[in-house]
Amino acid sequence: MQKRHLRTAVSYRFVAMLGAAVSAALIVSACQQSPTAPAPVVNATAVPGQALALKMGKVDVCHLDDDGAFRLINVNGNASPAHLAHGDGQPGVGSFDEACGLVVYMASVGGGHGNEASGQLVNLSCPAGSDISVTLGSYGHNCVGDFPGDNDPDKTAHLALTCNGGPNCAYFVDHTVIGDPFFGCYKEYRAEWNCVP
Repeated sequence: MQKRHLRTAVSYRFVAMLGAAVSAALIVSACQQSPTAPAPVVNATAVPGQALALKMGKVDVCHLDDDGAFRLINVNGNASPAHLAHGDGQPGVGSFDEACGLVVYMASVGGGHGNEASGQLVNLSCPAGSDISVTLGSYGHNCVGDFPGDNDPDKTAHLALTCNGGPNCAYFVDHTVIGDPFFGCYKEYRAEWNCVP
């Protein structure tokens, strides 16, 4: 009976030594790189200029919120076409500055001695893919303080009614339509607008 026990103990020792040898061989071969082994993974944060790589597949979008304001968000690149299709834009492109603020466009006519705006055209235009959204129409602001009375040069509502929603607008300044807030003064007409997708 004792021989059988000795044989079993020797068998277990042999299997244990064989297992240790195989394990050591596997570890040694795993540590040696072969020519077809993949390159080691590099920590991207340790490499200068990797901010873009960390956002790989992401793009910045000027997202139109429910309150009508645009704010900068970062989305998956695959979602970008859907965002652009429903009115979002891209920072620094077209009507947006880098922080997703809308660029303000301005045009004016008249306002100098002998140069009355009434009877002239003010041309508003936007880059392709965007439309005019009027923020100011002012007729005679250059006369404020020179003429007494409660004269209001704000003509934004009429300009917006005429020009909003299209890519281009040639607005004809006509004092018989919008009124003459400062009779006797050569008035300037100033238009300001954003271009929205």
